[in-house]
Amino acid sequence: MYKVIPLLFFFFSCAQSKLELEVLKALNHYRKVNYLAPVNISDALQKAANHHNQWMSLVEFSVLTQLMTNGNEDGLGAHYETIDVPNFKELFSPKERGEFYGALHDILSYSEICSITKAVDTKNPISPKFLSEERLAHEIIKKFSSSSDHNEEILQNIDNNSQIFVGISVITKNEIAYTTIFFVLTNKQKNINKQGKAENL
Repeated sequence: MYKVIPLLFFFFSCAQSKLELEVLKALNHYRKVNYLAPVNISDALQKAANHHNQWMSLVEFSVLTQLMTNGNEDGLGAHYETIDVPNFKELFSPKERGEFYGALHDILSYSEICSITKAVDTKNPISPKFLSEERLAHEIIKKFSSSSDHNEEILQNIDNNSQIFVGISVITKNEIAYTTIFFVLTNKQKNINKQGKAENL
């Protein structure tokens, strides 16, 4: 629901954090061992992923898990911003978010995956330690790959005439890593520029 929105809402940073770069590295490594080409970062998709991830991290955790079918992160409900967060502009669906940030012009397909992952080592519950960026990134991709639907998106195949762009957002809060990855498949002759429009290379 539209309410009073801080101006900064419209200017999500496109710069990737160290953790997000590690997730990109882990994602491309997983694709490589499955004989697939790497994906590339898009500023526009980064904004779309950041938007949804911000919303997930602001929703009450118990409510968010209810949106995920039977508490399972494969649930489609978590992709739709149906909960009103104060001072935040909800963009209902992945399509609406992609269009809002100009990332879905002249593309072949798009998809979004999201999940929540423990950001701490649970072997010592009395004094848990946060995982390193590299290890947490590995755990995030491992969790995605354990879901058949998420794994299918991660391992999208491309031919010589197409390429995949992504936006990756990771927010750690209360020992949880919220993660959203937005995928776009486009012609290889196209490039999603900083404004999100697909243009000829």
